[in-house]
Amino acid sequence: MPGEVIVGFAAEAGAAQRAAALAPLDLRGRERIPVEDATVLKLAPGTTVAEALAQLRGTPGVAWAEPNAVFHRMVIPDDPAFPAQWGLRNVAQVVQGQPDGQARTPGADIHAEAAWDVTVGSPAVKVAIVDGGVDTSHPDLTGNAALGLNLGEVGGGREANGIDDDKDGLVDDWRGWDFRDDDNDPADEDTMGHGTLVASVIAARGGDGIGVTGVAWYAGLIPIRAMSPNGEGDAVDVAAALTYAAARGARVVNVSLGSSTPSQVVQEAIAASPNTLFVVAAGNAGSDLDEAPTYPCAVPLQNVICVTATDQADALPSFANYGGATVHLAAPGDQILGANPGGTYHYLRGTSFAAPFVSGAAVLAFAAKPAASTAQVRAALLAGADRVAGLAGKTITGGRLNAAATLAALGAPPAGPAVQLTAAEPGAGAARLTGRVVPRGRAVAHYFEYGPTSAYGAATATRSLAPDAGPTDVAETVVAPPDEPLHYRLVAADVDGVTLGPDQVTAPIAPADPITPGSVETNPSAGPLTGRPPQDKGADRSASAGAANGAETKPAQRPRVAVRRAGGRWFLTLRLGAPGEVAGRLERRRQPTGRSAFATTYARVMGLPRRGVPAGARRISLGHLKAGAYRLTLDVRTGNGRVRIVKAFRVTAAAARV
Repeated sequence: MPGEVIVGFAAEAGAAQRAAALAPLDLRGRERIPVEDATVLKLAPGTTVAEALAQLRGTPGVAWAEPNAVFHRMVIPDDPAFPAQWGLRNVAQVVQGQPDGQARTPGADIHAEAAWDVTVGSPAVKVAIVDGGVDTSHPDLTGNAALGLNLGEVGGGREANGIDDDKDGLVDDWRGWDFRDDDNDPADEDTMGHGTLVASVIAARGGDGIGVTGVAWYAGLIPIRAMSPNGEGDAVDVAAALTYAAARGARVVNVSLGSSTPSQVVQEAIAASPNTLFVVAAGNAGSDLDEAPTYPCAVPLQNVICVTATDQADALPSFANYGGATVHLAAPGDQILGANPGGTYHYLRGTSFAAPFVSGAAVLAFAAKPAASTAQVRAALLAGADRVAGLAGKTITGGRLNAAATLAALGAPPAGPAVQLTAAEPGAGAARLTGRVVPRGRAVAHYFEYGPTSAYGAATATRSLAPDAGPTDVAETVVAPPDEPLHYRLVAADVDGVTLGPDQVTAPIAPADPITPGSVETNPSAGPLTGRPPQDKGADRSASAGAANGAETKPAQRPRVAVRRAGGRWFLTLRLGAPGEVAGRLERRRQPTGRSAFATTYARVMGLPRRGVPAGARRISLGHLKAGAYRLTLDVRTGNGRVRIVKAFRVTAAAARV
């Protein structure tokens, strides 16, 4: 343990002699342990363990001194199908479906057992599967799928309330998202069960006595569907899926898909997420990708790893693509056993199932070193690869994945951007998290991790700061389950390092006020917006009549909302009868496509963080708006109660050009 040594005193050494032995050391404190005459010494910064041991050994009264050593578990999973998973432990076992005479080399595996002696994963590490969907009800996946839930959309009926509770532009995305059908059900619809097997190679729950084990026994699985049942998807859906995965806080994204056509939109989606490692399959045409590349395997970015397959003898199968300048490393990919939708298991072969071995090893790396950067984990995966003669010139490393060596190659995490004081402002059912990020001349990604004591692990959307940004205050408003403390921290990363801010905790969050019945305003048929705000004439007449007749004014006046243009910008005008708070979001309707022509979906344009609003009129800028149909959702709270307002409006092309 860094900064700690254990010292054993001679039985005859008195208190004065013991104190004299410790006097030259700069100590922060000491702790007795249940061994007679032994003490743990905590060294102050500036004193190394080696220096302390040199000082103590040979000092009168000291019988022995040693480092405070770290011990690890020594574990083999009890999952009944583990003996058939040769990619994890290869003992030259006969695997179903392999041809007669198949060569087998004991030890030609990823050395998973040695890696598990260090870590078996962590619920805090999120891994996304961008594929044809995942059967998260499978007994081997349901536990880790629960660790990947979007906590901003879970609890209190939020899973199906039709509201974008976490304000990420997608309604009820509590499990993940289906970008193919534009809905919140990313179930496996692939005819081969492709995504479910991929997910199980990465993170089937290990040691539970069920089925198979994944490379990582614990991880937060995020299922994202971008492919049709026959295994095809377009660049727009794939790019959206990759962007969503990073925004949900995935440190690793498995991409077992590819195209012979380069895609700028996919490349930019990957480039925009430097804090996420994208592990990509090389493909199955038996081709040299240096001559005929596939994408995003060949995308020249430092957060991409391209993976080909090996068989049980550490050789390239005939189907596996390769490339001495394009493909980074290999992993087992021939007759891989894994989960199949419906609670069953089956074997598949292909580089699609080699990439998940690398994704799982990356999860182990982030679990072992949570502050490790994407670049650091990628370098460790490449440096730790076992060099294999048959892969020389076929991959950049000339090697096959070694998970244990990957963990050994991880050095001390480098320092990331500076993170300063964070604070929380609890509200009813919510909290506004604030902090400050100080870039170091590099582009910075930052987000908040948060959650109640019972379910920590959600993450806000990842935001970016330009390389030349100075110290920047950042803030997010998150949903907080009532009656529990909220834990949170600010995380910032650049290409060189990751900084995990200190863990913070609030007092229990108060329950949200119930929404007043009948308090939702809608205007779904709003026409072209003009410069003049719409008027609530019925409310005006009622108020005027009451004043003219001397009637008492109602104590609770409903908020009034209008949207208007002033110059080239658009503004929300909010009028309250009493001081209060307002928060909300502005969304623009997506253009319907062939797959979603019967579904109305919206993309988030901007969020309106909760702010205090005085009585009377208040104008809030919405910026420059493109032509299209918009939906404005506001949560207004005053001493008279809480009102949710939904207002639809349209910006014409002529109005947008002003």
